[in-house]
Amino acid sequence: EWSGITCRVDTNADSDVADSAVVTGVNVTQSGFSGTIPTELGLLTNLEELTLGNNMLQGSIPQEVANLKKLRMLDLTKCFLTGTLPQRFESPYLTRLLLADNAISGRFFRCEEDDDENESTAGTLQSLKEIRMENNLLTGTLHGPSISKSMPHIEILSLSDNDF
Repeated sequence: EWSGITCRVDTNADSDVADSAVVTGVNVTQSGFSGTIPTELGLLTNLEELTLGNNMLQGSIPQEVANLKKLRMLDLTKCFLTGTLPQRFESPYLTRLLLADNAISGRFFRCEEDDDENESTAGTLQSLKEIRMENNLLTGTLHGPSISKSMPHIEILSLSDNDF
């Protein structure tokens, strides 16, 4: 048993493998970690919760993490992250995206009516209930109606102290 790691028995595992377990959660908040977020986390294809908050991480959010298809919650609060915000998160189950108190730059998700030339990227965020991205360096234009249309379940949207 590893501290901060949650596993479950994989019911879809090959029948030749006894007691196959998959990692569904990583919670290493305030663990003193430093360096970049490993792209290898993208290999944890059953990962539902990734909580790395309050560590001394640097660099950007790897696309491999944004590509996790079962992710429900991503918490990278107060990690000293830089780089641009991934414009697509692939999980249709993502309900909580917590990226506050970093130095993440780039444009906030493009919503339906924000940009006629580019495809909406918020369409992949239909299940989001909570977004906390305050105290970053995000840019763009926010339109309430297009946000509520692209993110119909949003309950908490905290974007203060950015460059909007």
